[in-house]
Order: sequence, then C-alpha cells, then structure tokens
Amino acid sequence: MTNPIFPDIAPWPETAPLPPRDHNKPPVEETVAAEFREELLSERPDFLTFVENLIEAGYRAYVDSDETLGRAGEMIKRCRAAENYVDDVHKRVKEPHLKAGRVCDAEKNRLKSQIDEARTRVQKLMNAYTAKKDAEARAERERIAEEQRRAAAEAQAAGVEAAIAYAPAEVKRPEPVRSDAGATVSTKTVWNSSVDNYELAFAAVASDAKVREAIDSAVARLVRAGLKEIPGCKIWPTTQAVAR
Repeated sequence: MTNPIFPDIAPWPETAPLPPRDHNKPPVEETVAAEFREELLSERPDFLTFVENLIEAGYRAYVDSDETLGRAGEMIKRCRAAENYVDDVHKRVKEPHLKAGRVCDAEKNRLKSQIDEARTRVQKLMNAYTAKKDAEARAERERIAEEQRRAAAEAQAAGVEAAIAYAPAEVKRPEPVRSDAGATVSTKTVWNSSVDNYELAFAAVASDAKVREAIDSAVARLVRAGLKEIPGCKIWPTTQAVAR
C-alpha cells in the first residue's frame, strides 16, 4: 500500500482477485440479440421473411409511370411501417436495459461528483498556492530589474561607466515538487479567452473548419424554417416525392 497523503487519509485500497462479473452467464451480445428476435417475432412470426422480400423488391423496383409511382409509394408506406415496428420492438426490449443503465449511471455520477468536488477543491488550493509563488517571483524579478536600472542611472549621472551590463533577471521555471508517495506537481501556463466583440472575432476565425460547419448548420436550419434569402448563400428548391 502507498503511504497516506495526509495523516487522516487512508491508503489506496488493494485489489482483490475476483472473477469477472457474470463470468458464468452467456455473453450479453447473444442474450440481448435472442431477446430482440423473440420479441420481434412474437406478434408477427413471418416478419423477417416479409422484410427480406421487401428489401429484395426495393432493389427490383422502377418508376417510369404514374402507376409504378403509386406502387412505389405503397412500398414506401410498407417500409415505413416495418421501420416503425422495429423501433417499437427495440424500445420494448431496450427499456429494461436502459433503466438498469440509468441506475448504474446515477450511482456512478453520484460517486464521481463527490470525488470531483474534493478534487476540485484541492486543485483550487494548488492553483492559488502556485499563483502566489509566481506572483512573488515576478515581483522579485521586477524589484531586481528596478534596482539595476536605478544603479545604471546613478552611475551614468556620476559620469562613471557601468562595469556590469544590467539585464532583466532570467525567468526560470520552478522545479517540480515530488511527494514521498510518488506524485509530481509542476506548473504550466494556461491561456484563457472571452469574446468582447463577436463581429471582429468572427472575422478572425471565419476560416476555421468548425466555424464553417456551424455556419452551414445555421443556414440549413434557417432555410428549413422558411427563410429564402441569406446574403452570401445560394438557396434553391428541389422536388421530392412524398408517400402517405
């Protein structure tokens, strides 16, 4: 076991050699697939045969007249009905597993949120401490630089050539801190941002691929909502068949 971090914290627990959960049960891939198929055929024993014929007919279909257009429309209705039935069975079979998953997720999220709250608090303490050290080091560098500038100015005023070329104190990255248990803590510079002027910011990032994807999505959404004119965009109608 590793040493406790603080005197009141227990050591990291040892792992116990246990067999995998449900090691004596069939794989879930087999059980759930069989459950889905059983439910699918419980009300319509010939459903899979019907779907197979429907798919084959879809690859034989052609539309070259109003009559065949109507037949194709009927096929679209049957395909949609088959899809709806599959979705309904899927929902019935999946719901118990979803409920179990939601319960498992809730337990996981509850425990992780408690751990995250403690970790976030400690992270804030670390950030505050390292920021304080950095501010102190920066203030010391500025103090030394100011003393060097003042000494150089006084030497120049006295008509004495400075014997030393004064320069800003070298910025050194602090050495990592290592704990007795093996943790290493170092610092890094994190750049943050906020948008003050969206028009100027957009002009600067307009060429980014993600920005263009967002623009495409926004334009498509506005066109579907009924907007017919958008500057910089081409909007045109197409004709599609609708079977009811």
